[in-house]
Amino acid sequence: MAMDIGLVKRSFRLQGGGERQITYLIEGLRAQGHRVQLFCEEPPTRPSDDRLVYQLVPRFPLPRALRPLGFAVSVRAALRRANLPLVQSFDRTLGQHIYRAGEGVHREWLRRKRSALGPFARGWSYLNAFDRVMMALERQVFCETPCIIANAQRGCEEIIQHYDVSATRLTTIYNGVDPERFHPGVRSRWRGIQRAAWGAAPDDLVLLFVGSGFRRKGLGVLIAALAALRARGVSKLRLVIVGKGRITPYQRLAQKGSVADWLRFEGQQPDVARYYAGADLFVLPTLYDPFANACLEAMACGLPVVTSQANGASELIKDGVNGCVVADALDIQALADALQGLLSRDRRQAMGEAAAKTASEYPLSRALNQTLCLYDAVLNHAR
Repeated sequence: MAMDIGLVKRSFRLQGGGERQITYLIEGLRAQGHRVQLFCEEPPTRPSDDRLVYQLVPRFPLPRALRPLGFAVSVRAALRRANLPLVQSFDRTLGQHIYRAGEGVHREWLRRKRSALGPFARGWSYLNAFDRVMMALERQVFCETPCIIANAQRGCEEIIQHYDVSATRLTTIYNGVDPERFHPGVRSRWRGIQRAAWGAAPDDLVLLFVGSGFRRKGLGVLIAALAALRARGVSKLRLVIVGKGRITPYQRLAQKGSVADWLRFEGQQPDVARYYAGADLFVLPTLYDPFANACLEAMACGLPVVTSQANGASELIKDGVNGCVVADALDIQALADALQGLLSRDRRQAMGEAAAKTASEYPLSRALNQTLCLYDAVLNHAR
């Protein structure tokens, strides 16, 4: 039976992997005849889709630390007026039936971030007003929302650990990948063109890093690991960096480690599939990531992935089979060891084929079907 469904996303832009997941959900709901209404703070950047119905939530002139709370309160008021039978939020808001914790657990992120700070910076971080508001809001969201989706099992475990939420209210739905956009065929189409654009020789090993927020994603640790490899006598390496962030500190770090000539910063790119095609290996030693979509995209394109255990996507990686998982995101030597173990072209090819097979089991349609089944369960429970 067709119904009205509300989706909440504070900022809806097409550049992000999370937004692509939401777009696919909207299209899937429409295909089943449902009417979708998006609640957001600013008009969505979807000029080609005039069918998208959205309601702008009032934005109050608040200090940065209070803006998430202001949005949550505004959303709750808007949802009460709309009185929809089912609402899913993708942000920390109030009044929804389902919350997808796609950004993970803020308290857990702070714990991991502080572990990498010095004593003074660690102590100062406890006074951060934004973090204090986010944790208070997060607690209320997890306590009030009837159903919570985590995009990895580790997300469920973190929610239970920090907020003592009943496991019966939690479900895991892994992110999906678009098999029409990301598949092994992109390598045969774009590999030569992309490597020529980089000036990469056939025997150069090209590592790819995709992610914005370089500090959290572990770019500094990766550069340090490259310096360790150069000290071990490894040569003919290149690192292509795609994403948004301040590059000067990392250029200095690369110069200090004598690997500046290995790095190439590309900024944000609209068609990252070409970059997967040109690379030999995908590396993301993230300090904290609920589920890095880029890992699944790289796997779908036939790249072995090296990432940290702090990444929810690591749950799809069988260490040594379709990629490598480093236990400690800050362990430079362990990351260097993992990369050195993948210098063999034959090993990378075998692992890349296994990675593509794994990714084929997680298309966007799988996540959509699981979400729709959850919707039915929530509605049946409410009757």
